[in-house]
Amino acid sequence: MEDIPGHSGVYMHILYRRSNPDHFWLYVGQALVLVVRILTHNDKAHRQANPSLHYHIWDSASDIESAFVILAKHHITQNASPDDRFILNFQEMWTACIFQTMTPKHLAEYLPDDISKAWAGQHLNVVPPIWQGFTDNISVLNEAIGGTEAFTTFINSTDPAIRAWAWDLRYAFHDLRNSPNLSHRSYYFNIMLRNRNLPEEACDRRKIAYLQSVLHGKLRIVMGGNDGQNAHRVSCSDFEFTISRRLQLGLKVGDEVMLQFQLTETLNPEMYATKASIRDPASRLAVSIKGKGANVDALEGCLLVKPEQCLGDGT
Repeated sequence: MEDIPGHSGVYMHILYRRSNPDHFWLYVGQALVLVVRILTHNDKAHRQANPSLHYHIWDSASDIESAFVILAKHHITQNASPDDRFILNFQEMWTACIFQTMTPKHLAEYLPDDISKAWAGQHLNVVPPIWQGFTDNISVLNEAIGGTEAFTTFINSTDPAIRAWAWDLRYAFHDLRNSPNLSHRSYYFNIMLRNRNLPEEACDRRKIAYLQSVLHGKLRIVMGGNDGQNAHRVSCSDFEFTISRRLQLGLKVGDEVMLQFQLTETLNPEMYATKASIRDPASRLAVSIKGKGANVDALEGCLLVKPEQCLGDGT
């Protein structure tokens, strides 16, 4: 590496074993002062105090060779604006995509579908560089890393060194459960509690997204009975809506209709929940269907109301 005191830039770190030089690992990084960053990387005490996949691979064998290559350099001062610094993010991200140093999940997100991703998961960039410096929010950073999906990729890696790092990290985390340090134990149990809540939260987010999509209309199948004893219904997520027989639409079970929510900023005069109070969000929701029935060529925005308002429905 040439001597470039004071320069900012993007670098690539190459690691390989003398006993097997064909097997190598790449890591792409950036620095406001390249010389200082590389000196820090070369400090073994720093590596031991700041464990990472990059450093784990570096110290995983006694015959590891290390080489730094400068990919881009700039004159960016320490007090430069965020916009000036973000150029490093974009260049680091670009080179991480070119050399495919990120996880399969991230390469799939940032590279075109028709590009071969032969090196996916073989190298050492865990977080997409584009996120660097944008946020300190832990949940956002976890999402950027890829969460459980990305970590599972490391756990199941075909590279034994990467796999060993992931398992060591997993064991180290679970060891916190019995730590004599109260703050460490609290951290462990808080993370485990959050993880138990994640599936429920994810399910709620999917339901909310689905219900929001009904604002644009969703095809649904008419359910119920055709014997005049049971009301026709359409379902949506955990909700069911009654189709009043008083409308005399001529629908039958199995017909397909377009269900659509109509949400207003204020009280909706056609609200589905006719007994909802003004403060109830349900007072802003109307529900309609579109389709065809035996008695009507086309149902255009036919409004539905709750069963207690549909005298003559049901038995």
